Amino acid sequence: MKFHFISGLLNNGIRSGLTFISLQWGIDLYLAAIFAFGIRLLQTIAISSMHLLKKEFYFKKKEKSNGK
Repeated sequence: MKFHFISGLLNNGIRSGLTFISLQWGIDLYLAAIFAFGIRLLQTIAISSMHLLKKEFYFKKKEKSNGK
């Protein structure tokens, strides 16, 4: 999980740097960056929610088996 965070941070830093350079040169690359950041954000939310749901399901299943 730690590697995922570090690689995402590095990737987003590179993208934001490219966006800054493109704005300095007058290229409209920021639209592509906004799209990429949006997709990355939605992927991160999906991964986090699936992790939490699996964790919650595991605890509920464990409680049911302990109750028998």
